[in-house]
Order: sequence, then structure tokens, then C-alpha cells
Amino acid sequence: MFRCSVILAAALAVVPLAAAAAGPVPAPAAAPAAGRAFIEYSDITAPRQVGPWQMVNHSYDPDNKRAGAGFSYTHPDHAGVIASVYVYPAGRMTHDAALEHGMADFRSDLRAAVTAGVYSGLEERGSSAFNLALADGRAGSSRDDAALAAIAKRMDNGTLTGQKLQLRMDLASSQRRPGKLPMRSNGYLFYKQLYYFKVRVSGAETLMDEADFQALADAATRGLVPAIEVANVGACADLSIDLAEGQTPEQMAEAATRQLATQMRYNCRDAAWAPAENTEVVRIDYDAGDWASQ
Repeated sequence: MFRCSVILAAALAVVPLAAAAAGPVPAPAAAPAAGRAFIEYSDITAPRQVGPWQMVNHSYDPDNKRAGAGFSYTHPDHAGVIASVYVYPAGRMTHDAALEHGMADFRSDLRAAVTAGVYSGLEERGSSAFNLALADGRAGSSRDDAALAAIAKRMDNGTLTGQKLQLRMDLASSQRRPGKLPMRSNGYLFYKQLYYFKVRVSGAETLMDEADFQALADAATRGLVPAIEVANVGACADLSIDLAEGQTPEQMAEAATRQLATQMRYNCRDAAWAPAENTEVVRIDYDAGDWASQ
């Protein structure tokens, strides 16, 4: 996946698990690679089916690559409920900063939809942290990859924390469906692999009660977000570790472990892997300066 010494990774195994409880640290710096952008392109891979959820549409506009890609799924037992996952570039930042910035943009987009007349009567009915288990993914062939994957799992317990937003709104009237249509809609936001993963699960209030909708939306999110992966190809696959002077060996090992774990979760590679079967792959090609500030 990326180039580093497995000897270093093995040495970091002495770091106690209690180190994971400490606060976030800055992301590792990408080692300079002459002629390579931080990210040259990203492959967003989404399964055509995740559990009972079946993909019915996917979209990407190369003229608006910052909007990323979208994937919509339906459930065979719940016609009328749509689960959509939008995957778009975020940049390199701490997890907490990413969620704060992403949720501000999420709410701004909702207000813009109201202003545009897409929704009316928009109500925010609560927000909360939302955890899900990360997929193991397809491990690389080297021992370095296996060691780094083990380090990452130790540090985050194989979980990803995002934000959940419960919403209620009326869809604007149309010629096909005159009058207002009361809707339930949950939004979820995660920072994963240098991208935002925004999930919207929506359905008419008449389809099911509140408890059933919440259970269905949560289950869809816990299935879809881990299953959709972003592989980033470019200089981000090169790794350097920043260590402060005057640290004890234990402090150095902890800092290096955290930075290695962060880099592992970026899912950066020297080159693309062959896509898995029964998936849709959206490739976003970046210009040289698109990730220059990252």
C-alpha cells in the first residue's frame, strides 16, 4: 500500500492499548515525490448490492468533480425508501475538524434546498454521534500492509465515528404529486479515506412508523458506508513520520503509531488495484494543483 519498513511497524507493537484513548494528533506529512501530486486520482468503488440494499443508480459529473460521486440503493421489502451515499473530497485534516466543517456544509445545503423550493417545513429533530464498524477491505500482499492494518485497528478499534441528523420535511408539490408529501429523512456524515461520506435515507411518513424508520436507516448506513471504499493514488502513498525532539522512546513510539494508523486509514496506494466483482467504480482524475494544499 505505502512504502515503509515493516521493522518499524513491528517495533511499534510495544505501544500499550491505552494510548488509543489520547487525543488526536496531526496527520503525517506526505514525503515529497518529485512530479507526483498528493492525489493523482481516486477510485470510488461501490458494491451493486450490500445485504438487501440494491444499487439503482450512480452518478458522477467530471465537470464538477468536487461534488464527488453518488450511489442510490433501494430495499426490496421497503419500496419508497431510498438510501443515497454521496462521496466527495474533503482533504487532510483531523477527524473532529472534518466533522465540524462537514456538518456546517450539510446544514447549509439543507437551507439552500429550502430556499430553492425543494423542501418546505424542514425540521431538525436531533443530532448525535453515530458509530459503525469499518470493513477490513482487501489487504495488500506485503507484510508491511498487514502490519499497518493491525496498527490502525488497534488505535481505532476498527470503528468510525460520524454524525447523525434526524430530519422531517415536506416535499414541494409537483404535477405528478400535487400537495405536500410529509417525509422522514436521516442524514449521516463520516470522514473516511480523505473523503466525506454523506448518507441520506428518506421515505414518506406513511410508509412506516418512526421507530421502524430509524432502525432501517441506521442499518442501511452501517452496511453501506463500510462497503464503499475510496482508493487514493499519488504521492500520499509515500510516508514520513514527524517526531518532536526530546521525546522519550515511549512517546516517540506512540506518536509514530498514531501517524501510521492515520496514514493507513487514508487508503493511499502507488497504483490502482483491479476492482472487485459486482461493483461500480467511479474514477476522479485530479489536476496537479487540486490537492497541492493538502
